[in-house]
Amino acid sequence: MPNNLCAAPKGRKNDFRDAERLRRRFLAGELILSFVPDAEQRAWRTLTRMKTRLARHRARLYSQVEDMLEEMRIKLCWVLSDLFGASGLGILQALAKGETDPKKLAALGDDRLKCSDEQLLDALTGNPQATHRKGWGCIWTSCSGSTANGQAQGPDRRGPETVSRGGGAAGGGARFRTRLGAASDG
Repeated sequence: MPNNLCAAPKGRKNDFRDAERLRRRFLAGELILSFVPDAEQRAWRTLTRMKTRLARHRARLYSQVEDMLEEMRIKLCWVLSDLFGASGLGILQALAKGETDPKKLAALGDDRLKCSDEQLLDALTGNPQATHRKGWGCIWTSCSGSTANGQAQGPDRRGPETVSRGGGAAGGGARFRTRLGAASDG
């Protein structure tokens, strides 16, 4: 293929000249076709991008929660392996509602925690101010969603939907399963 085919036309560029040049290249069979993915592949790419964005958002949210707890001098990360686990979410939700008593917060911890009650109580003893509670309320409302029964929840690890691919040659195609468990064809 000669080099001058890829070069821009000489003189002033306009749509008519570009169209003429493309027509000549098309008739000569010199145009290389671009790959355009089919609808299913585009859907999977969109889903992958969305899941990546949600994972980044969850990491950013985790960091904000950690920073706010550090500012309140609550060392919850020292005693919990996952802030967004069952015990962590219970304690965080109580903090969002305004509870500041370390004993009441420690009572929300699960029996399966690997730390002792004294360690949990010590980690929850902080100095939350009114401004911290207000900021914490803002962070909590941004990360909590409503479920079917109206209970507030923290961020979900799996994102808004989980994906299972079914079918194969026999049909079925992609199926998207929502949190409520209803499956719909994609």
